[in-house]
Amino acid sequence: PRFPRNGYLGKFDYRYVSSANEGIQHSLNVTADGAHSFGALTLRGTARLAGNLDPGITVTQFYTLGGFLNLSGYNANELVGERTAFFRAMAYRRIVSILPNLGSGMYVGFSGELGRVWKQAFLTGNSPWVKGGAAFVGVDTLLGPLFLAYGQSEGGRRAAYLYLGVSY
Repeated sequence: PRFPRNGYLGKFDYRYVSSANEGIQHSLNVTADGAHSFGALTLRGTARLAGNLDPGITVTQFYTLGGFLNLSGYNANELVGERTAFFRAMAYRRIVSILPNLGSGMYVGFSGELGRVWKQAFLTGNSPWVKGGAAFVGVDTLLGPLFLAYGQSEGGRRAAYLYLGVSY
């Protein structure tokens, strides 16, 4: 199954890069994710911080927000900068079980999202904290989860998704 129902995941990625042209760069990417089910209902939370740790140097790696379940009203990777913070709360309910040789079930759910980008690549300054969310119907198939979703973020940003694959 590709819709997490119970468990925790933590990721910690620290990078140290040294080059003659760019100097030394340190970057960090930390993610915490947890899911817990109460019968057919699953509650899930995600927190992600990523970015370059060295101010004032030429940056060679950028971080992004935007896309389904990642500030859903924005296009994929639309917000780009040197550092990002992202928080998401999700709730989804399995409404139908399907045949095991086709997948595991059909789900309906929603997400609330909050994110920010510092030192935006194509704009001056930092983005404000941006709120967003999505409502979705998903089917856990053998090819991966298939979503039909609607996302909205602050400022009237809206997007519709037909998405196959894991997006979180």
